[in-house]
Amino acid sequence: DVWVVVLGPMLPVQNAFELAARVAPFESGREVIVVTADISSETLRQAMRLGVRDVLSTDTPFPEIASAVALGIQTAGYRRARLQAAVTQPTEREQVAKVITVFAMKGGVGKSVVATNIAVGLAKGGARVALLDLALQSGDCALMLQLEPKHTIFDAVQFYDKLDAGMLESLMVVHKTGVRLLPAPLRPEEAESINGAAIGKIIGLLKGSSDYLVIDTPTALNEVVLTALAMTDEVFSVVTMDVPSLKSLRVCQQELQQLGMDPARTRLVLNRSDSRVGLQVPDVEGAGGCPVAAQIPSDKRIPIAVNKGEPVILDAPHSHVARSIAEIVKMAAAKGGGGRVTR
Repeated sequence: DVWVVVLGPMLPVQNAFELAARVAPFESGREVIVVTADISSETLRQAMRLGVRDVLSTDTPFPEIASAVALGIQTAGYRRARLQAAVTQPTEREQVAKVITVFAMKGGVGKSVVATNIAVGLAKGGARVALLDLALQSGDCALMLQLEPKHTIFDAVQFYDKLDAGMLESLMVVHKTGVRLLPAPLRPEEAESINGAAIGKIIGLLKGSSDYLVIDTPTALNEVVLTALAMTDEVFSVVTMDVPSLKSLRVCQQELQQLGMDPARTRLVLNRSDSRVGLQVPDVEGAGGCPVAAQIPSDKRIPIAVNKGEPVILDAPHSHVARSIAEIVKMAAAKGGGGRVTR
């Protein structure tokens, strides 16, 4: 069965946690929400360790409590389905995820749009998909999926020494397609405490619980991004038809090659490919040093979908732009070895 238990506010918080430890083990089809006046940092940390879905204040309006319960039911159902899949198909559960990183050295090229649509497209095909937002100071994946996360990658890093697969799952928010998102921090200053070692551990845990791990990145080659690239199987490099973007692409490709990335595992994605700005596809390929693997045309459906928090592959699945993204999803879905960066 799938169900959500709300404990409190009359029950003392420690008693609620003791009961939660027995009611809602990680990976079960049960979720616990605790309502208490004690909203301290220690209470929140203890709740995360125990797998409590949410901790709400006693003055939380009822509609917000109802919304938390509804989201808990959705998450419990998804985890129950995963648990049943593990029982019926244990050998498939041992599979290590293919890691797909979406990257660009210039902002505003549609990188996060591509990443979220790839993740959702893979999940639509029945795959177990994790999405990791490494744009730590400005991540938009949660916004683009119309999700309101309670926890982020910052919370995961705070429990670095004790972090395991079950605890990490409890921090993720689940999209209606089944995509599990570990969002970027809610406050930019929290990014400062996140380093490459923590990211490496998080990626390793997500690889063991997914068929695919899609990583969205910032427009920088910092320690966090280099760690992700070191564990990546395939890079989708996003570019648009303008000189600053092509210049950034050239720098990006040179950096990836110097890091040891196999050029055959880099896919060049040309966004807004039908822009009439005096440049052509061969100009893009010259800057990137490889063929354009996919083209996404300009389409007002994309900004409309972004504003709705609904990936265009769901919002307008039969449109030309959605079909072009579906082709990218097919590339991402193809399994294959090699291509990791060596450092």
